[in-house]
Amino acid sequence: MKNKHLIYLIVISVMASSCATTIPPRDTVDPAFVFKISGDGLNENITPTFDFDNKALYLRRGAMYNIVLTVTDRGGLHQASWELPGPHILRLNDRNGWLVANSGDPYRDKYQFTGFRESPVNGASLTVRRMEAIGGPPSGEIINYEFVFSGTDFHDNTIQKILIIRITNEASRIGSRD
Repeated sequence: MKNKHLIYLIVISVMASSCATTIPPRDTVDPAFVFKISGDGLNENITPTFDFDNKALYLRRGAMYNIVLTVTDRGGLHQASWELPGPHILRLNDRNGWLVANSGDPYRDKYQFTGFRESPVNGASLTVRRMEAIGGPPSGEIINYEFVFSGTDFHDNTIQKILIIRITNEASRIGSRD
């Protein structure tokens, strides 16, 4: 059943990333995104309406997760990116889509999609079939790491959201940042 669900998400992701669109003369709507994470009892869709100010994503050290990040904009997606802690904290295995970009920080990774005005598309997806949470202090100390999701369309409408993640020895979940 899990494989069927993952295949469905991949098909939807490919469709979203390959739909041609027309750049409208005016556009005031920000891009949107869905960050789908599953594994270790977790099955969440995080969107721009998520309570980023008060909630955090808790990942279990040593656990594996499946991820599909899709960024969309009806008027054409110019850029999308996901910045996250580097491989000493999170290891992404079996990744499909988007290019590795320079985050400007040797301890952070960045994956990026760039669209072209000549052939605009309305969305792009990044699929990770196995993300392993390997880092975080073994002492039990809580450290806030960040997932930074962003998207920009061809009219410079931009969305950027920061999701706090914490890697612990406890169950994976969405929980309070307090």
